[in-house]
Amino acid sequence: MLTALENGEQDLPKDLSPDEVLDRRDLIDRNLAHLSDAQRRALELAFFTGCSQAEIAAAMRTPIGNVKNHLRRGLLKLRQLVERHD
Repeated sequence: MLTALENGEQDLPKDLSPDEVLDRRDLIDRNLAHLSDAQRRALELAFFTGCSQAEIAAAMRTPIGNVKNHLRRGLLKLRQLVERHD
């Protein structure tokens, strides 16, 4: 699922059962709490609300380069956290 997020895909794999989807979403939600506030907010704006990087930069009042950094580092950390549970 994180690979899909990193590739800009927001749809979950089609072969997951509804329970598996809920389990994965719960796992991601729990692990988002371990990210910095900026990383979590950037990821939530990008993947849960569909904001562009420019829109995220405006909402967070930060340069777009910082947004790219928050997204990349947040995804990497989130991936590490989720893979520990698999």
